[in-house]
Amino acid sequence: KNSTMSDFSIRIKGLPKDEVDESKVKNWIEEKLREAFPEKFQRPPKVEDQGKRLGDSIQARENGYIEVFGVSLCYDYFEHWGEVDSAISCMTMRLEVEAAEEANAKMIPVHGASASRRNMTAQHIGGHDSAKSARTEACALMTKFFDGPLEQRMKTNGQAYVVFMYSDDVTHIWKELSSFTPDQASHPLNNLQYPGSTEKIEFVFVWSEPPSVNWQYLGKPVERKTVLKAVAWIFLLLMVLVVVPISCYHKFILRPYAHLGAAATGSKTAVMGMMIGLLNTIVNIQTYATAYNVGFWRREQMD
Repeated sequence: KNSTMSDFSIRIKGLPKDEVDESKVKNWIEEKLREAFPEKFQRPPKVEDQGKRLGDSIQARENGYIEVFGVSLCYDYFEHWGEVDSAISCMTMRLEVEAAEEANAKMIPVHGASASRRNMTAQHIGGHDSAKSARTEACALMTKFFDGPLEQRMKTNGQAYVVFMYSDDVTHIWKELSSFTPDQASHPLNNLQYPGSTEKIEFVFVWSEPPSVNWQYLGKPVERKTVLKAVAWIFLLLMVLVVVPISCYHKFILRPYAHLGAAATGSKTAVMGMMIGLLNTIVNIQTYATAYNVGFWRREQMD
């Protein structure tokens, strides 16, 4: 098995939405986990690459307590998604321009000819002044969201990703959580509550590493209930949109012409065409709604 980022993280829910100090959350969750797991765990050996000739250097590590590497808060920027996505897009283009111009500056002329310029340049994004102005605006926006007045600061959705130094720590935590019984209601992990929060901390399994929005649900095992629900929804759409209206229209309006040795023309076939067009429109709306609900509409705005 190859480890992915999801093997080192757990998503937690129940934090105060106005708590934006990641180091404070990190120290708190690490302290509580060490209270729940006071023992030391075996650590994998430390491997260092010393070059092709010397090979790898393998050193044993001492056993250690659960170690949280960092915490990534989940910010709720739904009301400001346009501003945030625009700032990210401007930053990405600016970094591409800076990298390209640095590469072009290091190009060596061949046989006395000037080196050809490639990749993006500042002219592609309106010049250096425009790039500098966009950077200033993005910095001002981020300052408002994270260091501005309290009423303007961006809040979280009460969730965060806890990233551990070792994937074994995640395994130990889930093994302990899966072994809960009704008589263990007083277990430390079952009664965690962050200071200032009215909710208990809930641990959520992370299924996949992040390729895009709502990534924590990707890779989730397909359950029989989910499959049956999807099949039932498709069957319902077929019945309501195809079998009932189109089949009935064909049977009672168009087919009688065939018994008379003629073909339906004019408004009869036009209505049939409109019904099929309406069916395609509904299917497109359903596809768009699905993409919208999982967040890919914001990706389109960024592109």
